[in-house]
Amino acid sequence: MVAKSWWCLVPLVAVITALTLGWSVQAADFASSQSSVTVTIAPALEVVQWPDPMVVLATGLAPGASQVAGPLGFSLRANAPWVIQVSSQSGGGHLREYDTNSSSYVSSGHALSRPVQWSLSETGPWTPLTDSPVDLYDGGPTGDSGVQRQLYLRTEATFDYVPLGSPGREYRLDLGYTVSLVY
Repeated sequence: MVAKSWWCLVPLVAVITALTLGWSVQAADFASSQSSVTVTIAPALEVVQWPDPMVVLATGLAPGASQVAGPLGFSLRANAPWVIQVSSQSGGGHLREYDTNSSSYVSSGHALSRPVQWSLSETGPWTPLTDSPVDLYDGGPTGDSGVQRQLYLRTEATFDYVPLGSPGREYRLDLGYTVSLVY
């Protein structure tokens, strides 16, 4: 039992010896440290406004005339480079006969021979729509205020175009818009 008690006194003897020999432990007047705080920002894009889902390009358009619709508006915010693209979803940019009652294109229906055209201004220059996406606009970071961009569409009628006399029939084209970050 005595041997065990003795070993308990070893730390106390070491501290007394250290103090006797001049080793001292003092409290500091102050202490300091620092931390580095880091953050990484993810590239982000927010489309605030898309063009209207239904655009009436023309009603009762006469052969030899053209009609412009627009502006079709985009509004977006981004903190990285971005691009806006447009494409025809089918038909190579041509308006095709559509049945509003069945909500489908008429398989053996009429199609207009000239594709719908697009422009960034109401006066042109005009470019035919295609099924391949085309860059309309691109840009860099916009900040919180964002940017607004416009698109115009135009069609031209010819005497080759047949009026659709059946109720619920119209010429239609579906457009696809893509707004994406550029990496």
